[in-house]
Amino acid sequence: MSSCPRRMNALSKKGRSPKSSKLVFVHKIADLSSRGDIEAITELLKGYWKDKKTYPWHKLYAIIETQWEKENPDKDIQETLVLLRDAVFGALEMLSLSLALNIPASEVLKMVCKGESWKDGRRLTRAECSTLAKELIDKGDLDNLIPSALERDGMGFLLASLHEAHLKTFKMARPKAKEGKLDLKALSRTMHGRRLLRERAITGSSAIEADSVAAGILETYDDLILELEIADASGIIPVESTEQITLNGKLVEDSADKMETHRAKEPTPDVQAPLTEYLTGAAKSSREKPRKHKTSKKKRSKKSLNKKKGGRN
Repeated sequence: MSSCPRRMNALSKKGRSPKSSKLVFVHKIADLSSRGDIEAITELLKGYWKDKKTYPWHKLYAIIETQWEKENPDKDIQETLVLLRDAVFGALEMLSLSLALNIPASEVLKMVCKGESWKDGRRLTRAECSTLAKELIDKGDLDNLIPSALERDGMGFLLASLHEAHLKTFKMARPKAKEGKLDLKALSRTMHGRRLLRERAITGSSAIEADSVAAGILETYDDLILELEIADASGIIPVESTEQITLNGKLVEDSADKMETHRAKEPTPDVQAPLTEYLTGAAKSSREKPRKHKTSKKKRSKKSLNKKKGGRN
């Protein structure tokens, strides 16, 4: 009897609910998310298609809604909800969209669970979320879309349109001189503008005196515009917009690149011809030897037979 209170106290000290809690699965996912163990979370999510009772992902938020106040009346739920969101987006390899998309994690989870399998649910959800991300890009809502993060998550096909949108907003944010000052507010709201201000060691986003420093900022701005336009014209973008992803989220290689790689591995005609002749000659000689051996064997047996016959006669 005395061990039970100690066990309850130990669990409460760790911030976990007792085994009888209906929030055990919720706390388990949140705990894994807090430790950054996305691989373990992914395995739990895959388990949904094996045993829905053991892995009740489809009831996850319903359980929270009905049980949280009963079991954790004094605990703030926000931290747990953030951890669950990271868990869902992380398992789907879409952490780059967790902050950018204004969609509840519960809705994302519903999309996944509608799939006939883990791969099917994952594919459908990633496709829908990438469409929502493209809509953000078209609207110019770019603040939380990080190119390197998108590419890491296998969504590099969005980078071309994202690059174009960033360039457009940067062009529209050219600093303007007014009343002897250069206004930097619009520039500081753009990704390339913040980069420019960092390079020029300009802190803050307020206006500055229209002096030599301001002139240097405008010159750097024009140079950067030219650099970005040249990169755009040259197609120097990490992943082209025509790229697609496979079911597991990996980028599909361009067919031209595949053909080029294949051709590079093929031996040249000058090397192939002698090699073929050598192999053919070796094959012929290996086939000829047994025939010679068999023929000589027959001849020897025939001669010996004749000798025997002659001796008997």
